[in-house]
Amino acid sequence: DELAVLVPVPDAWMQDSDLAWSEIRKEVSRAFAKKIDQAIIFGDGTPPAGFSGPVGGLVGGAVAAGNFTTVGTTLSGPSGNINDLGLDLANVAEDLANDGYDTNGWAARKGFRWRLVKVRDSTGQPIYTSVSSGNPPGPSTGSLYDAPYYEVGNGAWDNTEALAIAGEWDKLVVGIRADMTFTLHTDGVIQDNSGAIVYNAMQNDGKILRAVMRLGYNVPNPVKALGGTFPFGILRPVGAS
Repeated sequence: DELAVLVPVPDAWMQDSDLAWSEIRKEVSRAFAKKIDQAIIFGDGTPPAGFSGPVGGLVGGAVAAGNFTTVGTTLSGPSGNINDLGLDLANVAEDLANDGYDTNGWAARKGFRWRLVKVRDSTGQPIYTSVSSGNPPGPSTGSLYDAPYYEVGNGAWDNTEALAIAGEWDKLVVGIRADMTFTLHTDGVIQDNSGAIVYNAMQNDGKILRAVMRLGYNVPNPVKALGGTFPFGILRPVGAS
């Protein structure tokens, strides 16, 4: 579907500021990235009709398939019962493995790794390790149970719905039908849903930047020998809907 935005920019504001149009385009690109992540991960803003992807995004698809663990698994220790985050995450990956899927990557909110660095496996080794300086540069921040670990830091992550996502990420396909394009209009108007004009570029001595992109995503799911129905699983917080 189409993702588009109109950005009204007063001429006087541009004259009085140090910003360039390239900087405004950069911020629009960041906003698009956030919106795309919200749609793919949580289903926020996906087309209401004619959409064949998982309802509720990766999180909704995982819940519908029963591929989720709610945080709070307890173990008996010498000082009493303790919550075991490492075991919670292992349960998510194990559920996927039982369905025939490999966990070849993890995603989580920005900063979640600081909870992970405190978790050890049964041999006392950390389950999370940071990326060494010798690895190729990229968005990965480390490795979790020997699989790449990434953090979403653009504001798209909903902490009330998921703490982490595990999955066979090559089963997520994003298709860009038309890359982002920008046009600048000096005499356009912006109308609201009722048809009322809320901004007139010529009358208000300004310009309107329009950004448009067309893309789609889906989760192709080949038949699995072990009967799996969805290649992603999530760790949910207590109280998630």
